[in-house]
Amino acid sequence: MNFSDKPHIRCIRRSILLFLLILSLLASTMTLSADTNRKAHPNSDPDHFSSSHPGNLTENMLSATSAIALDAATGRVLFSKNPDREIYPASTTKVLTALLAIERLSLDEVVEVSRNCMVGESSIYLEEGEKITVRDLLYGLLLKSGNDAAVALAEAVSGSVADFATLMNQRAVELGCTDSHFTNSNGLPDSEHYTTASDYGKIVREAAQHEEFIEIVSTYKYELSIEKADGGTRTYTVKNTNALLPEYGGEYVYENIIGGKTGYTDAAQHAFVSVCENEGRRIITVVFGDTKEGKWYDTMHLADYCFATYRTLPFAEIYEASPLSVQVSGTSEEDDGNLLLSLDSKSADKLSSVLCTDEEISAISSSLALYIHAEYPSELTAPIQADTEVGTLFFSMEDMEDVEVPLLASRTVASAIKTKDKTQATPAPATVTQGGLKISTIAVKEGGWSNLYLLVIIPLVLFVILLIWLIAEINRAKQEKRKRAKAARTAAVNRERALRTYDRMTQDGRNPIRQGRKSGSAPTRLNASPASSRPNASPASSRPTASPSATHTRTFGTKSEPPKPTPKAPQRSDVFSTTPPTRK
Repeated sequence: MNFSDKPHIRCIRRSILLFLLILSLLASTMTLSADTNRKAHPNSDPDHFSSSHPGNLTENMLSATSAIALDAATGRVLFSKNPDREIYPASTTKVLTALLAIERLSLDEVVEVSRNCMVGESSIYLEEGEKITVRDLLYGLLLKSGNDAAVALAEAVSGSVADFATLMNQRAVELGCTDSHFTNSNGLPDSEHYTTASDYGKIVREAAQHEEFIEIVSTYKYELSIEKADGGTRTYTVKNTNALLPEYGGEYVYENIIGGKTGYTDAAQHAFVSVCENEGRRIITVVFGDTKEGKWYDTMHLADYCFATYRTLPFAEIYEASPLSVQVSGTSEEDDGNLLLSLDSKSADKLSSVLCTDEEISAISSSLALYIHAEYPSELTAPIQADTEVGTLFFSMEDMEDVEVPLLASRTVASAIKTKDKTQATPAPATVTQGGLKISTIAVKEGGWSNLYLLVIIPLVLFVILLIWLIAEINRAKQEKRKRAKAARTAAVNRERALRTYDRMTQDGRNPIRQGRKSGSAPTRLNASPASSRPNASPASSRPTASPSATHTRTFGTKSEPPKPTPKAPQRSDVFSTTPPTRK
């Protein structure tokens, strides 16, 4: 029976197919909806911005889909328009790529270009097998917006673009980005490659902390040096795409610009991120989904608004009007023990760069305690030296990170002088004053030793003990060496005597092996090699030998004329023991 022909089987199949079709349509709709929401929608007719009243900036005066301006020192948001709207960043992605390359690579490191770098679009025309430094890749990345340079840097950092994208997302999370996701290093179109103005402002702010980044984005023109695959060298000049730089000389030149990075795709439209500065006030701007000309005007309007509305906080002056203090115990009688705390001058510069409106500065001056909290001990113990760190002050405002400043002792606080019993043998201490701090010293007299003497005598005694021990060890080693040498000489003399006896018995026709058996023991078989080949043998002149013309033969099984007898040496009864010595 064919079950596939049954009506209910066919009905189930159709239901499954219909269900899968619906799911596919839903997924496509959601993807299309997300893609549509992330596409840029520039304001083609923004309201008029008055350059004479830059502080009156409103969202409708910007043509950008989303925008933000940050205080570079603290990250505080100074102005925003749709800051949390997901949008495509286009080639401004390369700022994050540059940040990771600067953090993880040496600028002088040489990178070999792979085939994967041939991605097209905007490029610096790298070819497979060419070699180029990280520094030149960064210039090609940020000035010419080279997509091939972005791939080369990604592979140099992580080995592949996919692994580099994972690293990009991790770094974004570390910087506090919550609505961003990156899939490539160059910003080429991808539905899952998006960010927000709020998130990307944090990334640009972090990149601006690196002097290498600022130096590159503020450069108008740069000549790349590339080593070709055949060993030759070629150069390629890249020019910055930032029209706000003074070198352009056009209508968009902006006197407060430091540098920036452009971006464009059909879905993202025009984008631009920048770093601007005026009288020590540094601003980060981000404009996404803008028009071609609008990105320049919006950047200038955002920066002008911030410079007109915000000024640096005179925190040192405000703090000095009502400084923190702490009680100190164990002070001298003439010291009241109330210690004022001062700010570390180097760290206080962070607070001096905080941007605030005039109203905010007035509020901070009148109610400083609402904006700060400090951590330090409730009580300190003397002595305390001036400028010693005793705690930390934290300053915070809405939409900004806390700024930490060390709290220092404003002066030296001396401790009370301790008196000693007059009956003690140690002489009374004398006191001297140095910089307001009383220092006790003890003179060396009879009945007492100063610490200086102890510091000299103790190491000297230890050195003498060590020297005596070394001399004893050297003498002991010499004695051991002499004993071993004497034992070796005795053994050599005994071996030589045994060998001489063996030779005499052999020449006399006696068998030393058989002699040993007659004595009731089995002697060790001796080596019958010529005496001239034995080690430690006596010189030939010390033993009588046959003349060169004589032939010494030993024949077994046949008769032959024995050699002429040689004079016998005096017999010694102790030449052979029961077991003759073995030749070594």
